Amino acid sequence: MCPGGLHGSKQHKNLVYLVREIAAQTHAGKVREHNEDAIAVVAEQGVCVVADGVGGHQRGEVASQIVCDTIREDLIQGCSLVDAVAHAHNEILSAIQHSSQGEISKAGMGSTVVVVRIDQASRYELAWVGDSRVYLWNGALTQLNRDHSVVEELLAKELITPEQARTHPERNVITQSLGVSKQMQLDVGYQEGSLGPDEQLLLCSDGLTDELRDTEIASVLADHQGAQAQLDALMENVLASPARDNVSIAVVAPQISEQQREPDKGLGKMLNVGAFVLVCLASAIAIWHLI
Repeated sequence: MCPGGLHGSKQHKNLVYLVREIAAQTHAGKVREHNEDAIAVVAEQGVCVVADGVGGHQRGEVASQIVCDTIREDLIQGCSLVDAVAHAHNEILSAIQHSSQGEISKAGMGSTVVVVRIDQASRYELAWVGDSRVYLWNGALTQLNRDHSVVEELLAKELITPEQARTHPERNVITQSLGVSKQMQLDVGYQEGSLGPDEQLLLCSDGLTDELRDTEIASVLADHQGAQAQLDALMENVLASPARDNVSIAVVAPQISEQQREPDKGLGKMLNVGAFVLVCLASAIAIWHLI
């Protein structure tokens, strides 16, 4: 059952979602022994979730998995994105509260998240907390969400430059996360939009953006066609770098079926036949005038 609505958000119980081409992968990287990232995909509903756990081994892993499991189940039931994200926050807090003395303490565990859902009309909605990102790719790379981070706030105030942000000592300090503390006033980022036929979405944890600049990511996407090929190339480039953090990447792209292409062929045939009829008619009129 979906939790109570936030911000007047609506549930989506009766929508049919378009199957998209979604390629997703998570990797521990080259330095860390454990992967605290998690990914969830519900392709038939156009849903993809990327979560980056915080709090250390086991705690981060548990938190990111709670986030993915909770959001996936809530969206299958028809919850709104904002409600599902808020529910995941509460589920982590509940796990912290009910952790037994015999297991490793879950105190302080949390997770970032970015989640997208796309309907059959290619309208998308996305929600996020923390510094995991979603980009629009259409030949140019545009970040759609805004990081909940100390560095992002400094950038917004023009106190540092984007170049300084990449090496800032607090570049990985986030101002919002799921879980961690019930004292946090959760502020879920939310956005809506539409995808064109040649547009894609890229979701990622900061394990990608800490290693590759946006210009490098754009170059890789431009050099490869198809979600899986682009994902493989991005992951290969990250693992060729120091890959100091866990990395999670998901590429969501329109998938045009042969049935969708067929009407275009039929229309072309109709136009050709129409043109032929017009030529014949014009010829007949010309001959009648000569007679």
